Formats: sequence, structure tokens, C-alpha cells
Amino acid sequence: MSSHTPNNVDKRARLVEVRQLVKELGPPTISNVNIEDLTEENMEDILNRGHIGVAVIVCQRNGEFVFVRHRKLPNQWMTVGGKVEGREGILEAVVREVKEETGLEVEVKRLLLIALVRRVKILFLKFLAFETGGTLSPEDEEEVIEARAFKKGEMPKENLRFEEDKESCSLIGIENPEEPACRRFLFSMRGNKTCNSNKTTCS
Repeated sequence: MSSHTPNNVDKRARLVEVRQLVKELGPPTISNVNIEDLTEENMEDILNRGHIGVAVIVCQRNGEFVFVRHRKLPNQWMTVGGKVEGREGILEAVVREVKEETGLEVEVKRLLLIALVRRVKILFLKFLAFETGGTLSPEDEEEVIEARAFKKGEMPKENLRFEEDKESCSLIGIENPEEPACRRFLFSMRGNKTCNSNKTTCS
């Protein structure tokens, strides 16, 4: 997790950035909000009272997926993630968090999930990224005690910290918008229910 100094970010620029990500990476596999319906006022509320959060499912060249353990929760695994800091771009935050927590360099390939958590004013985006370089070894050793790669069938679902991480394991290769993982996520977010059936693969 970076300790960058927060700066004011233009609400319009950030909204344009999010919409552009959807255009470039394709619509999210699941979402509880229509990005086109978000207003500048919504974004101003998020930036002033909450934050934009990112999470990343990292796929290595051998097809395995990377999860991390933090010192504060040593018995639980989680996907890489954190807050977008200051004026950095959203994808810049993704690349930074992956580098800090795993030591890997990545290229973002897909947008898996967008969620607006209204009660705490958080806009949350989860991505799929492929390894392009680096070595699997955390750079931020004060926060992360281990980064480990798992085969798809061996991902540690029972020891994952967050429910959305458990559901995200099922998003890899999702084809059916009625997939139980999708329905459970949308119900838990209690927002506008949107689900796309884009297949996401790691190859």
C-alpha cells in the first residue's frame, strides 16, 4: 500500500477515466451500477467522502493465479488491491499495487467487476491482469508476508478474507449471467442489477 499524498482530483476527469476504461477493456463481467448513469456529483461524493478502490486477479504466464497474505491477517489470503492515490490513474494504481504486493509487472487485460458501495461512498473496480515480468516476491514486506501462485482448481477459497474475492474466483471463465456467483454478488451489493456474460479466460 502506497503512502502517496492525496491531491484533489477533478471529478469530471475521473468520471471520464472510468468510462474510458470500460470502453477499452470491455464492460465488466458483473456490475451493480451503470457507469453511464454516474454523474459528476456522484463522483465528487466518492472523491470527497470515500475513495476509488482497485483489486486485481493476477494471472502468471503458467496460468496460475496470485494471492497474498498480509501481516495484519496472516491466516487469510486476498487478491492484490488498494486505493487509488492522489492524482495517479486507476490503471497506474493497479500496476503499482501489484508491484508492491507481489513483485510482478503486469498488463491489465479485463475489467471483471464494478461496484458502487453507496453507504461508504466507494467505487470498487476489479481487474484481470497478466504477468509480463518481475519476480514473485513482495516488495512491501512491512505489509505483505507472502505472495503465492495457485492453480485455478487449488485457489484458497475457504481462506479468502473477503466474500467478493471468493466470488471473483468464479468469474474466471464465467459464461452464464445466471451463474450463482454473479447472483450472490449482485444481491449482496443490493444495487442496480446488471450482469454481462463475457467469457474471461487466462491463456
